[in-house]
Amino acid sequence: MVFPACDGLVTLRPFASGDRQLIVDEHDAECERWLGPSSPDPSPTACIEVNGQVVGWIDADSSPEWLHCGEANIGYSIFPTHRGKGYATRAVRVLAAELDEPGLRRGLLVIDRHNHASVRVAQAAGAQFIPSRNMSQFPTSTVYAVEFTHHDSP
Repeated sequence: MVFPACDGLVTLRPFASGDRQLIVDEHDAECERWLGPSSPDPSPTACIEVNGQVVGWIDADSSPEWLHCGEANIGYSIFPTHRGKGYATRAVRVLAAELDEPGLRRGLLVIDRHNHASVRVAQAAGAQFIPSRNMSQFPTSTVYAVEFTHHDSP
């Protein structure tokens, strides 16, 4: 991914070690509910900035064993005071447009079906619901996929 990547409002920039404490400090009960316990050593793909202020993070991780070839798991978090402003949707769109990792063709958003805010993010970002994709590891989750569109080759 070429950083920074921006849509005119939301900028994705590389995560730096100096961002770590802010990410840990902003992990609230809502994050805990949907993402699980906070890592003491987070290192997401990018920080999400608006007007030069970090408002959250986004990650594309191709390491989980439950992924198929060419897939990455997309996770994100918007800090509590910045939620509900469309930043997560915009960040997913920017990531999908700009992520250019060899062999990756789509990102999965694995969302607990009760996490209505994240379901709306996936839908607004243009991710497609994949009803046939069952995740035994996440039995209450639904799966959405967003295609990565940044390709230098035809």
